[in-house]
Amino acid sequence: MNALCFFVALAGVIQTIRGETCDACKTTYDAAVGVTGATDAVKCTAGKEFAACLVSASGAGCDTGTNTPTAQFNAATDGSMAKNIAALTGSCTLDALCTACQKDFQTAVLAWGSTTKDTTKCADAFTYASCVEMKPTTEKACDGTTDQAAMKTNSLAKAKAECSYAGSTAVKSSVVIMVSALFVSYLKF
Repeated sequence: MNALCFFVALAGVIQTIRGETCDACKTTYDAAVGVTGATDAVKCTAGKEFAACLVSASGAGCDTGTNTPTAQFNAATDGSMAKNIAALTGSCTLDALCTACQKDFQTAVLAWGSTTKDTTKCADAFTYASCVEMKPTTEKACDGTTDQAAMKTNSLAKAKAECSYAGSTAVKSSVVIMVSALFVSYLKF
């Protein structure tokens, strides 16, 4: 268990060190897909890397414009990463773990400001953890390789980090209650 905590913390540090902006993510993506003779497989990989970059990016291009996660994950927008991936031949898809959970949480994080209440951050993190929990175990994160189990651990760590006033038992209990409520509401209707 201690080793798992170490790797989760290390992943958080690496993500923080990376510190890409949405504009930088788009520039890297454009360079990869713009290579003469780039195959659909190369474009698919570049699209997944772009998606993974966007769900951890902040700064330039992330607030407004065409490089925001919301714009790039919109398959109806011309030139968006989602539309480009959908146009590729073969099986290049992003799972809902990426397009719903990760994208929605990053969009919420980007909307946080200096006046955002801790309870709002906590609620957003719990919504993210609940979203990940409800996805099938076969789904992958935006990077195309991280599985749902690893994302569940990651999302719970984020919930614990954003809800610092709650102990780990309270966090686990709250997630269990939220997931149970979602499951019961699903069965009920």
